[in-house]
Amino acid sequence: MLVESKILIEAFQDVMKKSEETCGKELEEIRELINIGRFFRSIVEKNNQSSLVFWCFMESIRISGQTLYLSYCGLYRNAFDNIRHLLESIVQAVYIDKNHPSSDLPTKLEILKEIEDKKEYHARRLIEDRIPFKNLDCKGLDCKGLLNKEYSELSQIVHPSHEKIIVTVKDVLSENKWIPARIDCGEISRILDSMRRMYDIFLFLVVVNFPECKTSLRKDSKLVATIKKHNLRLLERAIT
Repeated sequence: MLVESKILIEAFQDVMKKSEETCGKELEEIRELINIGRFFRSIVEKNNQSSLVFWCFMESIRISGQTLYLSYCGLYRNAFDNIRHLLESIVQAVYIDKNHPSSDLPTKLEILKEIEDKKEYHARRLIEDRIPFKNLDCKGLDCKGLLNKEYSELSQIVHPSHEKIIVTVKDVLSENKWIPARIDCGEISRILDSMRRMYDIFLFLVVVNFPECKTSLRKDSKLVATIKKHNLRLLERAIT
């Protein structure tokens, strides 16, 4: 068993090395996008830590790093699962924070346990029917319309595809040597695009949930430049 584990670890190390050599540009762009979180961390940490949005943001830092690692390893489906998880998490966190503003963190976590697996509390349903957008700081913005559009487009990207199993069948039948993952720069580009859309929705909801941070954010010229570079349209409109 130890020998087999060592072989598998070495095989994944080889995949990571080849990913860097083959898809380094795409991986670097994911790394750069993830760094946008550093602009928000010090501001968000000053806010009430009974907020689920706060803890969802903190979780996103860890999960984003894992997503980059999975991309290096060729584990693209797992990376897409992480992106979907963060999107669902932030929408549920906003829903609970806005509907239970006086509850403490343990109570909110219990509410989360109750709703997270129920279909009517998935992100699309919450955006369409349950989140009180009038209570969000969305002046001059069609928050529901913008979020619905971006969520729908992102869902199409991260939805499981029959193409993945077809690729596996072809690999197994044609490869002389079994590899743990297939390197595909096109898939990494799709992960980058999905992360860009997820970050736009995610950080937009962080900002509208903590509107007091807008002034500090819009004064940060590096942040504004990064937002424009990655075309984070919702976030740009939220802080301007």
